[in-house]
Amino acid sequence: MSAIIQVSSLSKQFKDITAVDKLSFSVQEADVYGFLGQNGAGKSTTIRMLLTLIAPSSGEINLFGMNLRTHRKEILRQVGAVIERPDLYTYLSAYENLSLFARMNGVDSSRRALMEQLELVGLADRAQSRVRTYSQGMKQRLGIAVALVHNPQLIILDEPTNGLDPQGIADMRNLILHLSRNLKKTVLVSSHLLSEIEQVATRMIIIDRGRKMVEGTVEELFDPAKTVLEIETADGTQLLKWLQESPWHPYITGSDAGRVVLQLNKEAIPALNKELVQAGIPVFSLQKKNSLEDYFLHITAGKQYVGTFKD
Repeated sequence: MSAIIQVSSLSKQFKDITAVDKLSFSVQEADVYGFLGQNGAGKSTTIRMLLTLIAPSSGEINLFGMNLRTHRKEILRQVGAVIERPDLYTYLSAYENLSLFARMNGVDSSRRALMEQLELVGLADRAQSRVRTYSQGMKQRLGIAVALVHNPQLIILDEPTNGLDPQGIADMRNLILHLSRNLKKTVLVSSHLLSEIEQVATRMIIIDRGRKMVEGTVEELFDPAKTVLEIETADGTQLLKWLQESPWHPYITGSDAGRVVLQLNKEAIPALNKELVQAGIPVFSLQKKNSLEDYFLHITAGKQYVGTFKD
């Protein structure tokens, strides 16, 4: 597969603040690429640079094998995007919005084609309803229909589930999967709902303070050989001292008063558990951390993170 997006050493400074710091990543054709980071990590700034809404301070962006700076118009014809909440004409119907945006994009779409687009996002039965009567989830789906009206190859979605109820989130998840699997679109999706990204992404990147922390496929990030194990104990100092003096010391990644964290192959956990019992170490629990939220916490040391985060 070829790279649809290739970002190299991308940086953006706002006076004395570095929002994006020498960031490099690639998005392959037909990927659903998760773009993750906590508040202020630089996700939205990066997306705005990809869409030429702001200019980079330094670095290169190539889309479809072309330099974004020198081939802007040619590239953007192949890109559809929804940035935060879509800009729609609420006094018009969904069909009228879609027809208007089609004409603005130079697309001569028939009524049948526009209705098929609304059917794709589940809005055909409300095609004639004014957008002001729509729920937030319906507006988000109409925004995606607008982004797709010129049949782009790359779809960029910035927080597409923001403000949605559980059903709306599920609908958006299914739509993203449909775009990728059935329509063969490449989708870059930024989201603070980690569990949702875990369900749809084929590849992902986690950034922190504008820098790349990790990038890869879901399988690579959740390599069994790199399982994060959290051990809770009554005396963290005693446990840490025992581990440091044992063959397990290379696997220690963090500790506090009542907890030690290791990264090791999950097949080694039973042997470690047995040795802890034999050594008389009082252990309350051993918890294997395998979810995306756990992984994010591990590599960012849990900075400012509770359950979800926003850029």
